[in-house]
Amino acid sequence: HQGFGASAVLISPSSTHSKYVARLAFKATNNIAEYEGIVLGLNKAKALGAQKILVKINSQIIAKQVEKEYTAREPELIKYLATVRALKRRF
Repeated sequence: HQGFGASAVLISPSSTHSKYVARLAFKATNNIAEYEGIVLGLNKAKALGAQKILVKINSQIIAKQVEKEYTAREPELIKYLATVRALKRRF
């Protein structure tokens, strides 16, 4: 309940839910926490052998940045966006 965190829930084709949580060791905005959650989920999905994924996210801003409908302007978010796009190519 103290500090900042990110989470991801992976749902397998058989509807098995796997929940992952990470405590962030730095001060984070909501957008950064959302990106950290995506990175966490993509890395876990790949480690579990996923070949195809569907990502759902609460933040419309982040979703539209990833889908190239919006442009990230903050330097830190630009770096996260590049990371997420690179991870997406692994699927």
